[in-house]
Amino acid sequence: MQKNDPQKVKNIAAIILIVIMCMVIAGLIALIVKTVKNDGPKATEVPSNTSVSNNTPNNTDSLIPVETPSPTPRGQEFFTDAPTDEQTAAPTPTNAPATATPTLGPTATPRGDIKVTGTVSVLAAGDNLFHNGILLEAKEKAQALGNGTDFSFDFIYTNVRSRIQAADISVINQESLILPKRYLSNNISRYIRSDGSFVAPEELTQTLIGIGFDVMDKANNHMLDMGSGGMKWGVDYMNTVTGIKAVGAYYDEAGSEQVCVIEKNGVKIAFLAYTYGTNVPQWKASWEAPEFPYYIPLPEDEKMIADLKRADDAADFTVVLIHWGTEQQERPNDDQRRIAKVLAENGAGIIIGHHPHCLQSIEYVSDGKGGRIICAYSLGTLVSNMSAEKNMLAGFFEFNVNKWSDGSATVSDVRLTPTVFYYDTEYKNSKIYYLSEMTNELCSSHGIKNYPKESENKNKMTRATMIAYLQKTIDNEFLAAEYRK
Repeated sequence: MQKNDPQKVKNIAAIILIVIMCMVIAGLIALIVKTVKNDGPKATEVPSNTSVSNNTPNNTDSLIPVETPSPTPRGQEFFTDAPTDEQTAAPTPTNAPATATPTLGPTATPRGDIKVTGTVSVLAAGDNLFHNGILLEAKEKAQALGNGTDFSFDFIYTNVRSRIQAADISVINQESLILPKRYLSNNISRYIRSDGSFVAPEELTQTLIGIGFDVMDKANNHMLDMGSGGMKWGVDYMNTVTGIKAVGAYYDEAGSEQVCVIEKNGVKIAFLAYTYGTNVPQWKASWEAPEFPYYIPLPEDEKMIADLKRADDAADFTVVLIHWGTEQQERPNDDQRRIAKVLAENGAGIIIGHHPHCLQSIEYVSDGKGGRIICAYSLGTLVSNMSAEKNMLAGFFEFNVNKWSDGSATVSDVRLTPTVFYYDTEYKNSKIYYLSEMTNELCSSHGIKNYPKESENKNKMTRATMIAYLQKTIDNEFLAAEYRK
């Protein structure tokens, strides 16, 4: 057997050790190179932690609860130049939306070199619905004044007049059809009806103008209460009125395509209006009086999308007013949510709903582009002789529209100020109060006592129960501190 040379064995071992060390070093070098290559985004890449869409909730149409005010105003997280804390160190995405989405914080948040060039304050009110008790009291008020008018409605709004006038643009949902008495054979008693239809006199228009309303939404289920003739005459009448613009009632479809735009403080705001339908079927109204043309703006997808495009061409911001939902239902239904989604994804700036006769939630709806808009599903009933406590609770929905130097428009200062409509058991002393003014004495004398069977609170009204309803329905971020949970 040949004996191994000790020096040769040592040399071989040294070579093996060197090879192993080289392999280890090569592996380390490869790992370092890989890490360096992946250390930052490529010039054409968007860092995943700055993607705007990653901030959009999965359930984009759902109510977003807010128990305490957020240190970052809601809506800012969708601005690429106003990032959240997690985004602060990340570069701005190169594929950010060209149009800024609404900021919903307490003020219009600065956006670098882009400045606010104009701001318009908007106030929207709920259903203005005139039952017989209110009309009879208005008739008595006019007789007492002796000024030659048949009705006087100013007394209803004296308490809230200054707030309505303070807004740059104030909007009212006028649920009752308004017709001058010449269309009712000059018989003012025909305004007092018992067939479930509603019609109000022209004195109401003058009151609404006098207290500061600028836009009258006429798209609602009572549009055909006086047939196609009544609707056509209503459009005729409003065409002679100055001081307030009517939306939602037209002679034909071409008329509905003429976008209502109001410009204030250098900001152009468009108003669109729709209703789910009418109590009197259209076929019946047309069959009874085919000589009277009219057009009902239904919330059909194709129609709304085309209208939104026209509004976008004509204005800086679009407000959509819509009569929808189920009466007395406290939460939005599936159809409301579906329509809101269509509107949000096709250019609506804010959505304001009516018809359920009670307050419904104010929610964020995804615009499908990484942003979101506000939808107030129902503002409740501002004026009526309805029978339940929740029918008396309504709200002024207020917000600012801010136009920026880059041509975009955003929303800020979104809030709801709750109101209560009061009438006593004799259907007198009708008046709009703020919820903050409703004492238990006023509650205990309220006319809903006349409806013990219909009243869900067994003909009781209290300040506490109204606040409880408000708190379960409206998120804290849209309420004054005194009403927050």
